Amino acid sequence: MIRTLPLLFAPLMLAACNQSTPEQLAASDGPATPATSGANMAQGQSAPIMLDVILPEDLAAEPLAGELGCAFSFSRTDDPLLVAKGVVDSQSQAMGAVKIDGTVMRLAKEGKGGFGDMPDGASFTNGAVSARVEVTGDADPGAAPSESPLKTARLTIARGTRQIVIDGFYACGP
Repeated sequence: MIRTLPLLFAPLMLAACNQSTPEQLAASDGPATPATSGANMAQGQSAPIMLDVILPEDLAAEPLAGELGCAFSFSRTDDPLLVAKGVVDSQSQAMGAVKIDGTVMRLAKEGKGGFGDMPDGASFTNGAVSARVEVTGDADPGAAPSESPLKTARLTIARGTRQIVIDGFYACGP
């Protein structure tokens, strides 16, 4: 099972880090590829963002509040890379979470509103990290009807001048 996703081919990026500015790296980042969680990277500005899956125990101490939720995953069967929950009430603030470099980071949904507009994509931030989910396709027509259909989507995580872009699947529902 995938436990960590590094920025575009870690060995190639390590070589590029010695020759590129953080601005050049952010501009050249592409879709991530899976790797093992044993990757050890320098923690400087040019180090790739190491995005980990969110496990149930990661949110056990401080669960996200809300009636309905969304999750972005690398593939149809992987654990989520981003989870978000909110209530349907448009006055309530929806919250999301990502796990970067082994640390769970809570992110508030940008703009007003709870769960209502999250199924079409959403942006989250905590001031230091931002996450944006863009739905890129409709629900899989070959899948069984579901209250939480998987849609193709793109997740962009940004931290400082670094970012990672991942194509995957997004589902929202109870």
